[in-house]
Amino acid sequence: MARRTYLILAAAVAVAIIYQVFTLGYGRADEIAYHSQTQQTTLPADERLTVIYEREIEGRADLLHLQVDTTYHARGKGGYQHEIVGKSSYSLRSFDGEYTDMSDAVAACFVMDGREWEPTQEHRRQIAGYDCECVQIALDREPYRVWYTDALPHFDASARVVDGYRRLILAVGDAKGDYSLRAKYIGQQIG
Repeated sequence: MARRTYLILAAAVAVAIIYQVFTLGYGRADEIAYHSQTQQTTLPADERLTVIYEREIEGRADLLHLQVDTTYHARGKGGYQHEIVGKSSYSLRSFDGEYTDMSDAVAACFVMDGREWEPTQEHRRQIAGYDCECVQIALDREPYRVWYTDALPHFDASARVVDGYRRLILAVGDAKGDYSLRAKYIGQQIG
């Protein structure tokens, strides 16, 4: 008898769970919550950022093309979309006669946590219309000055950030003058 009661109770719980899973956010009792939740989680428009850098290495000049495509996704079920997540894809290419893929070097375009960036005494300045800050990093014992902005790539404030690429480098130079990188064109399409 106890086993039969246990089975009936387990079946009732399973039916209740299945009912909740398939009706969550759509029942009459949840109508107000559903509408208020869906209005709050309107997805931001997809974005595309294009940056053309002019690079000079020991007298040789070329161009680099960085592209960042961001799409937004709502997580949750029905009207209970509890967060918006932005997913970005990155590509970096060189125009040295051909269009060479450099995707493994994308991280070099951003000031990221975990590296030994040192603040400098220089004031902020504008590059291509964006306020930039300066940091310094030593690579192979050579100091490089890096100007970056935290305004690019644009990212909707309502969305959760899923990567560390939030501070885009717009200019780099070494102390000897053998290497320089500067953003020459920035194009942004939202929507």
